[in-house]
Formats: sequence, C-alpha cells, structure tokens
Amino acid sequence: MIGAFILIIIGIIFLGINFGFIDSNIWSTIWQYWPVILILVGISVLCKSVLPKVAANVITIIALISAFGCVVLFNTLDYSDTTDNTTTAVLNIDEPLSSTVTRLEAEVTLGAQDLLIEDLSSGMVDGRIESPNGSSATYTLEEVDGIAKLVIGQKNGIKFWPTKKVIGTSRLALTNQVPVRLVLNVGAVDINADFSKLKLEKFELDSGAMTADIKLGDLLDKSEIDIDTGASDISIKVPLTVGLEVVKSSGVSSINFDNLETETSGDTVTTKNYSTATKTINVDLSCGASSIKFIGY
Repeated sequence: MIGAFILIIIGIIFLGINFGFIDSNIWSTIWQYWPVILILVGISVLCKSVLPKVAANVITIIALISAFGCVVLFNTLDYSDTTDNTTTAVLNIDEPLSSTVTRLEAEVTLGAQDLLIEDLSSGMVDGRIESPNGSSATYTLEEVDGIAKLVIGQKNGIKFWPTKKVIGTSRLALTNQVPVRLVLNVGAVDINADFSKLKLEKFELDSGAMTADIKLGDLLDKSEIDIDTGASDISIKVPLTVGLEVVKSSGVSSINFDNLETETSGDTVTTKNYSTATKTINVDLSCGASSIKFIGY
C-alpha cells in the first residue's frame, strides 16, 4: 500500500514537471532530503508495532504526503525575502576559437533563467551565467578530434528554509565560424535565442514552463530542432528560403503558421516548398499544453 502511494507521488511529480507546475530541478531538492526516507521507515516500523495495521498505514501515508508537500514547498514557493543579490554567483566564460576546431558541441544545464543566446564572430564562446538562490555554475571545455565539447552545469545550493526564488539573467554567445550543436536543459525560463547567423546543426531544448523567442537561420543545408517542454509560449522565426517540416505530438494544444504556406499530413506539417528546397529545417515538438507559432521572414 505504501509503495503504491510512493508511485502515485512520483507520477504526480513527473506530470507536474511536464506541465510546468513543478520545477524540473525538484529532483536535486529531493536528493538533499533523502534522510526523510529513513524517518518514514522508522515511523512505519514504530506505528506497526503499537497500532493496528490500518492505522499505521494511514499515519505513514500522512507523513509521506507531508514530506512530499514540504519538498515541493522548498522547491517552488516564492517568498518575500529580499536578500537576493548576496546569494547570486556569476560565472564568466571567454574561450578563443582554435584553428583545429571543426565543430562545437555545447551542453548547457541551468535552473530558472532569463537567457539570451546569440552568435559570436570572434572567439568560440563568451558568456555570463548567473546562479541565484545559493547555486553555482561551472564549465569544462575540451577538444577531441577537432570537436570542441563545452559543458556548462549548475549546482543547486542547499536551502534550509524556503526563500524567494530569483531568476538568473544570463547571456551565452557561441561561435558562428564552425557548425554548432547545442543541448539546452533548463528550468522555467524566458529565452531569447538568435540563431540566424549561427551554423546550427542541431538544437535540443528540454525545459519546464517557458516563454521563448527563437530565430533560425539558413547557413546550413540541414538543421534539426528538438523541443521538449512543459506549458509554454514559443515563437519560432524561420527564413522563407528554407523548407520547414514540423512533427508535433498530441500534447501541443495550439500551433500556428504566419507568413508560411503549409500542408498537413497527420501529425506532420510541411511548408509547400519543403520537397524542392535546397536547405531544410526539421522540428520535432513534444510539449505540454503549449502555444507555438512559426513565423516566416
């Protein structure tokens, strides 16, 4: 019985993350409080030794639900604490572009952010990453067989009591001299990404609830975009010079095309020039209750 309730709570967490009601970083918060499991086991053993089985199970379930509620509270609630600036760390990144690099592969994992992404004409990567709420960011960069591998990560700070959640304001500029593959894993975010001058081979976005304004370019023959988010409002600008294919999941509640002539076959939407275009953009959408708009320019 207790195991069934644990599965139900895990399912609720995943559902909340998919629809943007729970920050995807909740898993790190849960991990910080793993000793609660020992407490719950102790309560269960103690109750079963002195109380009828049904009463013991009820008390254990109440304790389990209370613990889950506290974890969600610590992870999501916004309090009126104003001591924000003292807990914000900043990571500055400035890396030159080596003449031997033929492609940049970047993987970025951040919490809640207002994030600006743009191109960089001189250098390989330049950025300023804010880490509020006691968290901290680090990065590594290595070159393997001409491929530069950039990893930016953020570690949550330990919070002993809920405080006001502050959203970081960060900027990341990537080289426009070589092809780029970008994987972006973020919490609730507001993204402004201008890829129009970037040689973007692939862009993978995994996020909670978000608002995004994304501008794609036509510098490569083929670009792949994979978006997996919770409840979101996303605007994607697409050059009229490329053929566009969009494969959508059933969770996407609203998808619109502005200044683009399209045709639909099942869950796939393509622009009418897709079969004849020399350059294509393929988009795979897997989103919660979202509004997504593609705009031709």
